[in-house]
Amino acid sequence: MDRSARIKLRTGISRYRRLLGKFALGGLLIGYFAYIAFFQIVETNSASAQAGSLTPVDYHAIASMATAKMAQGLHYNHPKIDNKVSPDILDSYLTTLDPKKVFLRQSDVDEFRQNELYFDDFLIRGNLVEVFKIFERYRQRVMERMSYASSILDYKFNFDLSDELVNDRSEAEWPKNNEDHDWLWKRLVKDDILTLMLEGNSETFRDVLESRYERRLNNVSQYKADDVTELFLNAYLRELDPYSAYFSSNSTEDLEITLSQQIEGIGAVLVLEDEFTVVHSLITGGPAERSSLIKKGDRIVAVRGKNDVFHDIVGWRLSNVVDLIRGPKGTYVTLKIIPQEALPGSLPVEITIIRDKVKIEDQMARKSTVEIVEDGQLLQLGIIELPAFYASLFPDDNQESVRTSANDVALLLEQLNNQQVDGILMDLRGNGGGALSEAVDLTSFFIESGPVVQVKSTDGELEVRFDSTGKITFDGPLVVLVDRQSASGSEIFAGAVQDYGRGVIVGETTFGKGMLQTIWPLDKVAKTENAGTLKLSTARFYRVNGESTHYHGVVPDIPFATNEFAQDAGERSYENSTPGGKINRARKFVEWQNASKIRGLLSRLNSRSQQRTELNPVVEYLVERERNNQRRINQPKIYLNKEKRESVLHSEREIDLQALNNLRLSMGWEAVKELSEDAVPTDLIKDTYRDEALNILVDLIVFQNRAS
Repeated sequence: MDRSARIKLRTGISRYRRLLGKFALGGLLIGYFAYIAFFQIVETNSASAQAGSLTPVDYHAIASMATAKMAQGLHYNHPKIDNKVSPDILDSYLTTLDPKKVFLRQSDVDEFRQNELYFDDFLIRGNLVEVFKIFERYRQRVMERMSYASSILDYKFNFDLSDELVNDRSEAEWPKNNEDHDWLWKRLVKDDILTLMLEGNSETFRDVLESRYERRLNNVSQYKADDVTELFLNAYLRELDPYSAYFSSNSTEDLEITLSQQIEGIGAVLVLEDEFTVVHSLITGGPAERSSLIKKGDRIVAVRGKNDVFHDIVGWRLSNVVDLIRGPKGTYVTLKIIPQEALPGSLPVEITIIRDKVKIEDQMARKSTVEIVEDGQLLQLGIIELPAFYASLFPDDNQESVRTSANDVALLLEQLNNQQVDGILMDLRGNGGGALSEAVDLTSFFIESGPVVQVKSTDGELEVRFDSTGKITFDGPLVVLVDRQSASGSEIFAGAVQDYGRGVIVGETTFGKGMLQTIWPLDKVAKTENAGTLKLSTARFYRVNGESTHYHGVVPDIPFATNEFAQDAGERSYENSTPGGKINRARKFVEWQNASKIRGLLSRLNSRSQQRTELNPVVEYLVERERNNQRRINQPKIYLNKEKRESVLHSEREIDLQALNNLRLSMGWEAVKELSEDAVPTDLIKDTYRDEALNILVDLIVFQNRAS
């Protein structure tokens, strides 16, 4: 950056903080700073970088300085950037570039560590020369390794030897020298070949891998200076929390395009992780979610193209993968996926999904009713499924025409009240949150008045969101069903219901996302161009009882059998995540009038639920499947011996097949000889816990009626 280009900091931080209460979006805030500048460019004299060169320019320095300054001033934890954290910034950057430690060498890392106490200064001052130098070394090593990998494809590997690979190399040592590097890559290539051989591609493995390695070369060659800046700034922000992030101007545009393309295809948000296309999330109501064949964390390794031939997509750019997956509504796309919980070295599973557009109505709140006879009376139960807390950011003048989750649920509750239902089940499974105001409004339907959530901002100011309606929409028995993917707004609602003693929370411990993010377009903040976009965690949610929903989530009053596997899921699975602590109870918080009665019933409700689920073959199957998945994820080694690899994979398939057939036989169905999409009763599995939640609701109604 030219010395004549300076950044002048203005004393407007407090004004930004006052904006944090506006445009609230449960897990997200959008900062609008068209007229207020946090940074002001006094003078800019940028020299244009040569096409294709990886040289930082002025706006990269501005992005770095802005990120550092805003993180220190506006991030919830007020992180210091000094010599103490400088080595961590370097380590995070190296992990971002080479997470499996297969490209860089120990000598490279030792060289970089000579400057490890200066990375705080590099970040604060926008001096990215060393950052780009490290990337150039990384790119050089990738080119060397891909060239070497291609050169040994004709090598006669012996698959009878007892070779092994470490599955998780994050704690492994870096290769010490060229010989050590070659030794590692011979085993990596051997693993690639063996996987393709066992998949049935023994005749074409050379062509497949040669193309794969060439793609990796092309990809690393196509990196731009914006990409390197983005990698480094995200490496720093990842040290703060899992949600803060920096997006270059190109990434912001690509993200918008990619999301729209994914929704038109199978309804999945995809990300690139270590050259694999990974399912980040499923769009509610989309084809992928409706199929139940693919889930978050699964890796897509191949896609069948128009010529009916599978394309190996390992190493592809994300935009090219999306182009291949998307297609006209009603057409089929066949994918090869490796499930998140698959054993290391497992073969991909082939699935077929019918392309479709996401149906908007499937993302909206919806209701249904069921009738159950219990204790000599006919009970009518209402079910409201809420996939997300949705709201319009820019409503019309006619507020009644705005489609929001609160408006929709209010209408559904009115209809259920007219039907005189005896109780309601709120199904929030998979609800990842959304608009904070909607979670508050939803809670207001079930309590008369009072605080719903406490929001503590960066500067320590505490805002309490109240229900001040003074009325209640539904005052009957309430059960809330949650799972490990219920997050943010779902946790605010479930936590408030639990704290007030208004209803019973059942299911699994929730995700544990109790932080709120703010998005700043840095072009407006710094009054420049191409500076990108910054997302920072700027506030935390606290329940009305003072506990944080962050990290710990909401623990159900009645946990289901699979809850033991949710303890290390969600926020708790992130290395850099920490509990949110505790603050004082919210003022004017008074428990529900029948709270003590409901809490007095929890032990009996839990006992009856356990008795039912212990005899439920579907629950037994779910627990066994989870236990097997956990065991596979934690396998430390990948076998490079063909016979042993085949034996292990065969054994694991037999374990899964036996568990499935035990379930099928218990349901009175025929056993199957092979695992397949049609053999697994996905609808039965999906409905099992909903049905148990309804059973708990019935017990709650009956017990309350007997006590009255």
